[in-house]
Order: sequence, then structure tokens, then C-alpha cells
Amino acid sequence: MSFHFPRRQDRLIIILLSILLTIALYQNYSAVPLSKTILEDVPEKRDYRTTKDKLKTLAAELKPSDDKITSYEQVGKIFLRSDEGACKSQGMWGGRIWNGVYLIGKGWTDAMDGNYTLCMDPGVAPNQKSCLVYSFGIANNWSFDEDAEKYGCEVYSFDPSIGQKPHMHSAKVHFYDYGLSNVDTDQGPNGWRMRRLESLMTELGHSDRIIDVLKIDIEDSEHDVIPEIVSSGIIKKVKQIVWEIHNFKQLPVAKFFETFSVLEKAGFEKFFSENWPYPNESFKKVDGTYDMTFYIFSHYNKKFLQKST
Repeated sequence: MSFHFPRRQDRLIIILLSILLTIALYQNYSAVPLSKTILEDVPEKRDYRTTKDKLKTLAAELKPSDDKITSYEQVGKIFLRSDEGACKSQGMWGGRIWNGVYLIGKGWTDAMDGNYTLCMDPGVAPNQKSCLVYSFGIANNWSFDEDAEKYGCEVYSFDPSIGQKPHMHSAKVHFYDYGLSNVDTDQGPNGWRMRRLESLMTELGHSDRIIDVLKIDIEDSEHDVIPEIVSSGIIKKVKQIVWEIHNFKQLPVAKFFETFSVLEKAGFEKFFSENWPYPNESFKKVDGTYDMTFYIFSHYNKKFLQKST
């Protein structure tokens, strides 16, 4: 038996097919994540959000009535109930990758932090010609404030905890070392200067202005601040509020829920919500596992939406 080498033309075809096969195998291999702990479920920056399908699954047929709320599980289901149709056009400001955070169900991973969803429907969308943003809680993540500036807003950023004096962070981002509170004092926690929202607006010459977006991330103090903002009436001058709710103080269920429900009773519509499954003792269950531990919300003031219809 004799063996004949392929002709030159056939050899070229074989080589070409081998190259194409190698490329296909490489592309298929490189598409497989090398580690399930690195951004397993964190897609590109602008897509890190709880899906509508998940919201529908978790949503309960409960109405936000204080006398029916007896467990954190009920609260969580109300927080994540579907908001489909509440806002037709949504946008996002901010967002920075947080490296090495432990999330329930994910383990040690990376996640997006500091991003908030806005409603861009007529009437409640920030007015690019005269946009005013108040941002409380910076923690050296300026991404939200900088995106607001790029949109065309005048931004006032506040945080007494980062060791910075009042200054201009950029051309339209003003920084002050005040903290947001339900009282006015220069001797707040850690010696911080604390102000009510109404007092800050007066001090900064904004008494007659509308706040297009109010961002609140103040690590549990929202339970004192938001009821005061509502009771003072200053909430009527806010178009949208994007905020986080925590429970480091392990509040009773009814009190925890009241912080959320007081906004809806004041005429605000929730159009977005998501949870961060970040473990803390406040949400630790008897079996040692954790429920979802803090939530991010977006609400708009329905009176502004109604003006555009």
C-alpha cells in the first residue's frame, strides 16, 4: 500500500480550514467566564438592574397599609412590587464598579454602586434649562453628581463624613460639609453640622426653586429625615427623589415601613426599585441566612406629572 501526499491546492484548503476551526474554537472558549465570582451577573454599566420578570415574581398583592404590615418579608414584597407603566421613559445617572463585595447568592464579587434611575417622562423629567439637584451622601463616589452636571444641572452635594471643606468639585457641582437631618444643629453626630432640607434651601437661596432630583443616601438617617421633609411641606418642591433605605438600627417592622409609605401618602409614585442582598445582622434570620438588606427606590411627585397631561 502506498501513501500519496495531497496536491498543493488540496494542502492549502486543509490549512485554511484548520485556521478557521482554530479561530472558532478560540472565540467559543473566550466567551466562557473564567471565574463565576467576577461580575457573574453584572452586565455593562447601564444594565445593572433588577429585571421586570423578577419584580413580578416577587411582587405581592398587598396594598401599602400600615396595619397589615407584620413582617420584613411583607415589606420586601411591597418594596419590589411591579412598577410597570409608572414611568414610560427612564434614564440613569451615576454608577461605579465596587470591587470585592460579598453579596448573598453571589459570594465575593464586583457590583455597580452609586447609580440611580430617573423618570424622563414630560413634567417630571429634570429641566435642562433650570435643573437643580441636591445630592446627600457622596462617600467619594461623585458619579451621580457628575452625570447630573453633564445633563445640564446645577448640583449641590453634601457629606460631612468625607473630611472635605466646602469647595467647587467642578464647574457646576458645589460641595458642602453639611449632613441632612430632621433638626438644625452645629453639634450633630461626630461634631458634624446638620441641617434640614428646608433650612439648606433657604441658606443657599433656593427657597423659590424646584428641586428636580433629590438624592438621599444617608445610612439609616432617612428614617428621621424623610418624615420631616414630608411634614414640613418642603417635599412639594421636589420633582423626583432617588434614595436608599437601610435598617442598621433594627427598627420595628411598622416603623421601617413607615419611612417608605409616608412618601406615597404625600403623592409620590414609585417607578423603580431594587434590592442589594448585602448581609447585615438587621436582616439575619433564625437559620443564619439573610434576607435582602437594603433597597434603592425612585419616586416622582405625581402633581408635576399631571401638569403635563
